[in-house]
This record gives sequence, C-alpha cells and structure tokens, in this order.
Amino acid sequence: MFTITEVTKNEPELQQLISELDTFQSALYPAESNHCIDISTQQDDSIRCLLVRDNTGQAVGCGAVLLQDHHAGEIKRVFVKPSCRGMQLGKVRFNRQL
Repeated sequence: MFTITEVTKNEPELQQLISELDTFQSALYPAESNHCIDISTQQDDSIRCLLVRDNTGQAVGCGAVLLQDHHAGEIKRVFVKPSCRGMQLGKVRFNRQL
C-alpha cells in the first residue's frame, strides 16, 4: 500500500528525491536543456509538495504543484524511484497533513 502526503518544501525526504531526480535527468539531458525550478526558492504559499510513501513509510516518489494566477497550477519535480515504477502509485490514498 502507498500513501500520498502533503509536505513542506524543506522536507528532507523530498529534497533527497529531488536530488535523485536531478541526477537522473542530468544523465539524459544536457545542462542547457534543464529548466527545473528550485522549489526551495518558491514562496510557501505558491507551492504544494507531495511525497509518496510505501507501506514501510519510506518515501518512494514526489511531485509539486506551482500555483499560478487565476487558480491554475503547473506540475513540477515529479519523480518515482526506479524500483517502484509501474506499481500504479497514482492510485493511492491521499493523506492531507498540513
């Protein structure tokens, strides 16, 4: 079973997964093609961050929504550990804790 939990942008597990994402992407794309945002520089009220945890509580995936004007948002920093891909993490229960 997996759960999705909203976390702050400074959550250490989120930062670790983003670091893994950056390493993964740097192997695929040249630096000039990397346009990832640094979520730590975003205002707290403009970003919502999520962690996906497995049944042991380990963080195995992440994502963020950058809120924009007019009630719109842009999906950012989505990553799932390679060992957990294909496990339908999108069909999990969401726990709102913030």
